[in-house]
Amino acid sequence: MGEYLCLTESDWKGGLPLLAKGGKADLSAAAALDLADATDPQKQAEVGDAWWSAADNEPEFARMLIRQRAATWYNKALESSAIQGLKRVLLERRVAAAESSSTAAAHGQLHATALPRVVIVSAEFGAGKRTASVAKLIQASLDADPFAPVAATSDALKIDPAPFVHKKLALSYRVGAANYSVEVEEGGLILVPPISKDGETIAGASIPFKIVAARYGVDDKWLDVTDAIRKEVKDPSEPVKIHNMADGRELHEGVPKRVVVYFEIHGRRFAQITDQGDSMTLISR
Repeated sequence: MGEYLCLTESDWKGGLPLLAKGGKADLSAAAALDLADATDPQKQAEVGDAWWSAADNEPEFARMLIRQRAATWYNKALESSAIQGLKRVLLERRVAAAESSSTAAAHGQLHATALPRVVIVSAEFGAGKRTASVAKLIQASLDADPFAPVAATSDALKIDPAPFVHKKLALSYRVGAANYSVEVEEGGLILVPPISKDGETIAGASIPFKIVAARYGVDDKWLDVTDAIRKEVKDPSEPVKIHNMADGRELHEGVPKRVVVYFEIHGRRFAQITDQGDSMTLISR
């Protein structure tokens, strides 16, 4: 009954006491913390964390609603300057992820263009013994936008464990039952889940050619330029020169930008990365 009231009727006030007595330990624990009505920013963040973790084991629509509840507590915590550094970045990205899924649901797009959810197992950035875990930050970024690439840079990962030394990002993650490991040099990009040159088969796809999504940017700042790329690519076999697509929006200045395009051809999905100033051709004649 607690799940029904909270997740179907959006009656959190009436449902929380029942949910706290329910049989699912993670939801019950999160509900109990919620009912304590924390006022300390660190405690408020802990309530959000409890909801966020509990959402991992729920179906997609329930997961979306639970993460919106987490975002409510994260926003309370973020009102205080006590939440700083990597923790603040993590909470902000989780709030963005919750808002993004809510918008997609409102437009009926939960399944339309989504990539399979990636679960980060480990992520180490650095050189030699001077490394730092950036798994939580990358997970939050992918939850916010699964189409944005992971950049192996100190600016994107908000940490530099080995200053003035060339670093690497070693990433292990799970997609469904499949496990992957990849290592990229500093400055490189990782697209997850991996899409080979032969493409990724998409069940039920029937459109001969379709641009699914496009991102333009650098480091941790990626703009959704899907509509712009769709307008510019009149013929996918003709080259299109990649220009400045910031359109007045702030990106890192003086750093070369890239565009990432996900597209489908006869039921298979492909991905292509092109540097600004270069020409992009999606289909070879």
